[in-house]
Amino acid sequence: MEAWDGSGITSICRVSSRNFLYTALGKGATSGSFSIIRARTADRLCKHRFVGMSVFGACVSQMEAHRPSSLQVAVGHSGGASVVSVGTSGPISVFAAKTGSDILCTTFLADSSSVFVGGGRDGHIRLFDSRIDIKRHNRHRGLFSSKTGCRHKTGVHGISSMQTDAHQFVSACMDGQVDMWDVRMIHANDVGNIGATARSLNRLSGQSEIAAPCILGFDVSNDVVAAASGDGLVRLWSASSGRLLRNVTLPVTLGLCRALDLNYNPDMAASTLYLGQDNNVVAYSYNRGSL
Repeated sequence: MEAWDGSGITSICRVSSRNFLYTALGKGATSGSFSIIRARTADRLCKHRFVGMSVFGACVSQMEAHRPSSLQVAVGHSGGASVVSVGTSGPISVFAAKTGSDILCTTFLADSSSVFVGGGRDGHIRLFDSRIDIKRHNRHRGLFSSKTGCRHKTGVHGISSMQTDAHQFVSACMDGQVDMWDVRMIHANDVGNIGATARSLNRLSGQSEIAAPCILGFDVSNDVVAAASGDGLVRLWSASSGRLLRNVTLPVTLGLCRALDLNYNPDMAASTLYLGQDNNVVAYSYNRGSL
């Protein structure tokens, strides 16, 4: 399926078993946008543009993914992040934060429809809560209390929450480093009590002597981390142990994979990968190391 506006696809996110969301960067006079698509027919159910902005990534709250009357979408775009509520009356913006840096990716924490984290081009990871006044969000840290916050040395190009733990998410940056983070929120409305700790999970360059390839598409599903990188491989490894499970070679005819959604099912022989390759969305069946 090709993006309607012809601009590059920057992220893909499953809304339900029937629908998925993708973001389009926008180019020239075209504003960035997100669209919700019916998977089987490729019919567009909803589209929301960000006038004068590029859109780099978006996610939906899994708490509300199966409620057709309401869907919260956290969007990373030029200079900040927003939350858009998609309901029967159409998309409505309910939260907008200016960060001083492009937000390249977002993810809701597993048990929330309001708390999400965003990865910045400046390497900072910011914590947001759409229920809290934007004035209480620090431009560089969001709601993290630590002065250093959570950050990478290079731009954060991928971020995904762990569905098995409401406090954990995994992030990936352009130099190939992948980290697991733990967010402990004692009182959701007390900014001073919000903080985070982190431990290193893995580096993609650790499996070879070559320089780390930049990470493009990125997702986490059922304790499996998937990252598509600039060398044309999708790497799968265990989030809990950091062990590399396997490398999967992508077909190169459609271009680099810049967006990825993994539906990894350990109880079935085949899992599903939605990939954004240039301005196309492609669904692959992953089966024992091959696509």
